[in-house]
Amino acid sequence: MTARESPATALDDRQAAFCLEYICDFNASRAARDAGYAPGTVRGHAHALLQNVAIRQEIDRLIRERAERTLVSADRVVLELAAVAFSTHDDYVVTADGELELADGVDPLASRAIASVRKRVRHRGRGDAQADEYDTEFKLWNKLDALRVR
Repeated sequence: MTARESPATALDDRQAAFCLEYICDFNASRAARDAGYAPGTVRGHAHALLQNVAIRQEIDRLIRERAERTLVSADRVVLELAAVAFSTHDDYVVTADGELELADGVDPLASRAIASVRKRVRHRGRGDAQADEYDTEFKLWNKLDALRVR
């Protein structure tokens, strides 16, 4: 069996595969199964693998590497979810010309909570007496999805 070298120690191929699978969704049983451990033993292996110091170090290294590569941190994800979870319709105003804007003093991240905007224009009158009337509807992303612990 070949070994994959990490700074702290050598992991075998299945252990290295477990680490890579684990950081996908942090489901240890699924990661153990996908890394090649026998279906009937994945729970036991998953627990044992997560207790292994070398594996924890490799998982931490992979998480840091991904965060640096993608510029995504857990804090950034939490901020995005919080914007969705805690934004309300009161955080937005519709201007006279039908544009949707953030209300005064609202955190700019609240704009991330907008799922869709639909603006309709009705032309009333003719010539110099013509006036436009705007109907703007907007929806926010589902709060329960943002608050659900996975």
